[in-house]
Amino acid sequence: MGTNAASTPTVVAAFVASLVAAALPLEALSAQTVAMEARVRSYQVGAVHVTERVTPITLTFQGTRARLRLSTTPLAFDAPADHVRGATPLGTRLDLRFRSDDSLRLFFDGASTPSALDSLQNAALGSVGTSTLDLDGYALGIPTVFGVRGSSAIWRGAFAQLRLRAGVDMSPSPGGTTSVYWRGTTVRGGLALRGMWDEKSYSVGAELAMSQADSLGGRNLFPGGGTLSLDGSATLPIGESGARAIFSAFYVHPIGDSRNDQPNRLIPSGDFYGVTAMASAFLRDVLLFPSLSLMRETSSATSGTGALSQSMTAAGWALAPSFAASIPLGAHIDLDPEAALVVGSVGARYVRTAVLPAGLFRRGRAVSRASGFHDRISGWWLALGVALHR
Repeated sequence: MGTNAASTPTVVAAFVASLVAAALPLEALSAQTVAMEARVRSYQVGAVHVTERVTPITLTFQGTRARLRLSTTPLAFDAPADHVRGATPLGTRLDLRFRSDDSLRLFFDGASTPSALDSLQNAALGSVGTSTLDLDGYALGIPTVFGVRGSSAIWRGAFAQLRLRAGVDMSPSPGGTTSVYWRGTTVRGGLALRGMWDEKSYSVGAELAMSQADSLGGRNLFPGGGTLSLDGSATLPIGESGARAIFSAFYVHPIGDSRNDQPNRLIPSGDFYGVTAMASAFLRDVLLFPSLSLMRETSSATSGTGALSQSMTAAGWALAPSFAASIPLGAHIDLDPEAALVVGSVGARYVRTAVLPAGLFRRGRAVSRASGFHDRISGWWLALGVALHR
């Protein structure tokens, strides 16, 4: 990265100016929506109990071919190791759609608060740090990121189209001495096949993302390398009532993640995959969303060299049934309650190996000792959102 800390304000100003310049030739963004939510999460992982209280706030300006969205999430995360207060990055998204149905997204995310994590904050997040648990606190310790994403149809058929997806993210190298999650420059590209037939829709996609970011002397929480992601979804009608069944699945495989065992993780990051089944149906004017999600993560890591080394294999899963609704309270306001339960487990097995030196009359030999843990996961979350739209 050639961008230094002193040039960051100039880069940010130029990027924001490009957002405005790109939007103005298309149209005025007139329709507005303000969405606010209060969400409480509570998780028990073994003997550790954590809670998180977040207030996502989103402001959206909508036009025919453009949408501008601003969002942030103040949060309070409480764990035995520490009490963390802050906010996720202030995000700016400008989505542009052209006559050919091609799309372009320009985005800018300011640094989170805090923008770096000390040892106690890492320990607090790491006490439940697995990808199977939904927590906004994982978005802390992230420096400024900006970039562009695009999607274009490269083939169109009678009932389907094949789309090319590509993008680049950039983040100036952060200063300081505490931990950050810094990806540097990330280049991504992939394909997505989307189709619709007889009121049924489906999509399948694959994307490869590779990042260039060093370890920052051991304080970079990003595991390095990149990811191969696969995803798919299908929407099917239920009867004649307008109800829908929605099924989705994803798989994320890390590539070159040589630093995947980080202090803000309970187990190392690794393969992450899951499936979700959801239904949407109207009860008079109320839209209902029952769903069921199953997530799993598996990983391994090694450390140490020579006479003393350690290997680890780890896994975790979580099952989350949830129920959400959208209740219109008038022409310009919706109430959105949600509740969920979470059950699962997480565990790891460690094997420590020491090579004893050779003696006068014997060869050197390796001695191994195994240990580990297996913890149950239980929890819940509740949310109440309000959306005001013009």
